[in-house]
Amino acid sequence: PDQTTRPIDRIWVKRYVPNITLEHNVSEDTLVVAKGWAGYQDRFSRRQDGAGTRTDLDRQEFYFAGADLRVRHFWNAWEEDHALTAGFTAYGASSPRDRERNAGVTTATEGAQQFDLDRHTLYGALFAENKFQYQRLAIVPAVRFEFIEMQVEENANLGKTLRTEDFSRVVPLGALGLDYDLGGQNSVYANISQGYRPPKYDDLVNPTRGPVSQGGAPDEGEVLNYEIGLRGTPTPWLQYDSSLFLVDWDGVVETSVVGPDEIRTNSGRARYLGWETAAEVDVVTLMDELRDTDHAERFGRFSLFANLSLLDAEFTSGPRDGNTPSYAPDYLLKGGFIYRLQDRLKFALTGLWVDEHFWQDGNGAGSVGTATIPSYTVWDLTAEARVFRDNVTVVA
Repeated sequence: PDQTTRPIDRIWVKRYVPNITLEHNVSEDTLVVAKGWAGYQDRFSRRQDGAGTRTDLDRQEFYFAGADLRVRHFWNAWEEDHALTAGFTAYGASSPRDRERNAGVTTATEGAQQFDLDRHTLYGALFAENKFQYQRLAIVPAVRFEFIEMQVEENANLGKTLRTEDFSRVVPLGALGLDYDLGGQNSVYANISQGYRPPKYDDLVNPTRGPVSQGGAPDEGEVLNYEIGLRGTPTPWLQYDSSLFLVDWDGVVETSVVGPDEIRTNSGRARYLGWETAAEVDVVTLMDELRDTDHAERFGRFSLFANLSLLDAEFTSGPRDGNTPSYAPDYLLKGGFIYRLQDRLKFALTGLWVDEHFWQDGNGAGSVGTATIPSYTVWDLTAEARVFRDNVTVVA
C-alpha cells in the first residue's frame, strides 16, 4: 500500500485571479457593492495507463471573467428594521482542452495529438431577498433567476466523428430562511432552498467516447436543500455552528456504456443526509479573558478550529437504486490553526482528512481496477496580507 505503481503521474496547476471590490454608501440606509474579477487557470496532467503501454498528456485551460453588483437597503416598518438585498451576477468562461499521447511510459511533456476541443459557458443571475425582523425572529424569503448557456465543440478527434453540443436554460429558484435569536449571541436557524445542477462539459461531449446521449444533452438536475441548526458566539473566544441537512437530488445524470459509445440521461434520484459541526477557539483571547491582559490586540490572535461532516448518501430510485453516489465519503474532517494580526496579516494551516469513497455511481472497479478512492489527507498553508490600506490584499 505504500508503493506507487505509477511514479511518473503528475498534475501541474497554475492559477491567477486578480479581483477588485468597490463599496459606496449612497445614504445611511443604502450600500452598493460592486465586484469584478478575471483569471486564468492551467491544469496539465501526465498519466500512464494501467498496462504501461501509453502515457497521456491532458491540458485544460480556463479563461474567465465576471462581475457582481448588489444593493443593500435598510428600511423600517411595523416598528422593526428590515433589510432588502438585490442585484445581479454575470460570468463568462472559455476552456480549451486537448490531449497528446506517447507510447510506453515516459516523462515527456509533448506527444501526438489525440483530440482538441473548445468549451464555453455564459452565466447570469438576478436575485433578491428581504430579511423581515419580528422581535427575535428573522424571516428571509429569496428569489433567483439563473441563465446559463454552454457549448462544447470538437476541433479534432483522432478516428472519431467531430461533434458539437449546446445547452441553455433559464431556471427560477426560491428559498426561505428562518433565524430565531436565543440570546447570548446564540441562534437556531432553518432553511429550505431550490437548486439545480447543469450538465458538465463531459456530459455534453466526452472526447474519449462516442455519442454522449440519445436525444441531445441531458436536462439539469433538480435539487431541494433542507437544513436546521444551532450557531453562536457565546464568548469572544468561541464560535460554533452545528446543523443537520438533507439534499434531495432528482435527475442525476446516469452514464451507460454501450460498446464504444456512452448514453447519458437523467435517470436517477439520490438522497444525501448528514450532520456538520464546526468550532473555533481563539486561544490568545481566552488567555486574555482569564488573565485580564490584552495580548490579542498587541501580538495577534491564534485560533484552533475543526469541522466535521458525517454523510449518508444513497440512490433512492433509478438503475443505481441502493448504490452509494460517487464522491460521497462517510466523513470529512478539517482542522488546523489561524493566526491573525489586527486584520492586516493572516496565516492558516489546514488539514483535510477524507474517508474512502466510490469514484463512480456503479460502485464497481471499472477500467481502473479499484472500486474506491482510498482515504487521504491534504495539507494547505495559506497567507494573506493587506499591503495598501484596505484596498490591496496579497494572497499566497
